Amino acid sequence: MQKQVFTVTLLEDVIVSQRAAMIGGHNSLDYLPGATLLGACAARLYAQLSEQQAYTIFHSGQVRFGNALPLSDTNRFGYPMPLCWHQQKSGEAAIVVNRSQVDFKQLQAKNLLNYQLEKYPERIQPQQLRSGYIALDGRVTQPAPNLRMKAAIDPKTGRAIIEQLFGYTSLPQDMRFGFILEADKEVPKTLFNQVVETLNSRLQIGRSRSAEYGNVMVANADWTEDDKTRQPETKTQEITLWLLSDLALLDKWGQPTLLPTTQDLGLPDGQLVLEKTFIRSRRYAPFNSHYRRRELERTLLSMGSVLHFALNKPTEIQSIIKKLQAGVGLYRQAGLVNPLLLRTPQPSLETALTVETARAPEPPNTPLAKWLLAHVVQTSQAQVIEETAEKWIKTLRLLYRSAQLLTSAPEGVLVGPSPTQWGRVLELAKTPNLTATDIRTLLFTDERAICKKHDPDWTTQIFLEKHKDLQNFRQWLQQQVEATSDEELPILLSQVARRAVSLARAQEAKKTVSNG
Repeated sequence: MQKQVFTVTLLEDVIVSQRAAMIGGHNSLDYLPGATLLGACAARLYAQLSEQQAYTIFHSGQVRFGNALPLSDTNRFGYPMPLCWHQQKSGEAAIVVNRSQVDFKQLQAKNLLNYQLEKYPERIQPQQLRSGYIALDGRVTQPAPNLRMKAAIDPKTGRAIIEQLFGYTSLPQDMRFGFILEADKEVPKTLFNQVVETLNSRLQIGRSRSAEYGNVMVANADWTEDDKTRQPETKTQEITLWLLSDLALLDKWGQPTLLPTTQDLGLPDGQLVLEKTFIRSRRYAPFNSHYRRRELERTLLSMGSVLHFALNKPTEIQSIIKKLQAGVGLYRQAGLVNPLLLRTPQPSLETALTVETARAPEPPNTPLAKWLLAHVVQTSQAQVIEETAEKWIKTLRLLYRSAQLLTSAPEGVLVGPSPTQWGRVLELAKTPNLTATDIRTLLFTDERAICKKHDPDWTTQIFLEKHKDLQNFRQWLQQQVEATSDEELPILLSQVARRAVSLARAQEAKKTVSNG
């Protein structure tokens, strides 16, 4: 098989709509479909080819233009998020932003499960990961399309037409994508190289190309495809297929199907295991700009879907992979692999690569530059404190509920620290000239400490399954305070205490209403 990898850099915003309709809202795809790249190549090369050569490249399926998927900041190929991955809806997020050097999103493998192999207990509500692209080093890319509103122009007057406002969502400029061009060994090498040379240039793709959209640069890639399809020479009766692009299949009656059989995929006899299968679908009618009309509507399984089959007889893995290497289904736009990522409840990701970042230039030594830098740092710190305070209050709300259940208190009865007690914490945090050490002492260890060891409200028993070591409100607050830096403690504690006063008052308000 012949193969060449490319990098696509967006020189302008690119519009790739999910549907070809002329009216209604237009949502952008977050990747570049292979059909778009095929069309751009055909616009330049088709007229130079013989009828047989054109058929071989653009119609036979022997040459395959893969989808251009986002590249991570570590220059790794991003795969569509498998739909079998789930996280706890109210628990720790599986995708977090790492701000150690540069902002990037990293997958936390410990916070998600592969629902093919293991599930959360019934009391935990799962949330499916449906968006984004995952690189094998754990980096996550989630493209955020731009939205621009426009008005239709009357060609006669040059003015905007009344009540004809429309908008485009587009992939933002400077994004980078990677795609793979493949060809069967029967395709002449010279013909394949001709396609590579045509693609290796500046192209116009997507909608509104005559305006300010669609200019991209395609170049031979300086990244390598992650080869995770190599498997040991063993036999298996269970296979998992992860769709790296949309998949269009027909059943034995020639009708589109969304529940494929092993025969539809050209695999040995077996059955689709629905309990371990996670699919989404979509349908659309692509617009062919050469013929100036829409093609037949396509019903597809969406990329990222996961299919699990139980084979009737043990079969060698290598023979299965060999059948799937050239893609399956109609339009030959779907590539399927059986990656290592889906073989464990929690994905086994490689160690994240280090990011080579250019050293920022030294700021000018002027009062304005110093003020701007200080303002940026202060704004960033304020945002972090705000997010941390929200997490504290979220946990505190659960603690109040836990204490109420453990004491069998009726709805609306406050069990735990009162608004007045939280008010004392607020006053302490706002007291000027107090160090973090002074705050900790006056909270917990002083003779007249606010949170005394034997205070019945602060020592009310609590229980949270995720925090089995916690015993009461005082212990929880002390853990949070001790884990907070001295610089952030006064501001963070004052924000938490102010919200805690409102939270406790809300509980008492419920009591007043119930008594009334």
